[in-house]
Amino acid sequence: MKKSILFLLTISTLIIFNSCGKDYDYRDKWVGEYEWVFEDEWRGSYFKMILPATVEKHGQDSVLIGITRVTDYEPLKTIVFYNYFQVLKDGTIRMPESYIGYQTCWAGRFESRDSFTLTAYGMLSGHDSSYTYVCKRIKK
Repeated sequence: MKKSILFLLTISTLIIFNSCGKDYDYRDKWVGEYEWVFEDEWRGSYFKMILPATVEKHGQDSVLIGITRVTDYEPLKTIVFYNYFQVLKDGTIRMPESYIGYQTCWAGRFESRDSFTLTAYGMLSGHDSSYTYVCKRIKK
């Protein structure tokens, strides 16, 4: 009887210690390397290429998302644009409140552990428009 009580206490103690102290950050499941498909037509030529994107944790509830975009066609040049976003536990991506009022607003969502969409709204290329990046994970 004493052995079974001691066994139960030992198992209970192990369970308690293993469940405590693990500080899980919900953003961990979205951190990694992604890619997105860029499609455009310029001077009669059709461009389709796969460009990289990254997601890194930042601060308390934020992520830093870097999206590679084409800046020029002749010669072909790209640049990585980095933006900080708040990300909620349900996967909703939004601009930090301190950024509200900028010419371009962003909103999006982590659809799963392996993909997210991010849409830019506002003044893009000198006129009101929107553009959506659909990113798929390639590496965690």
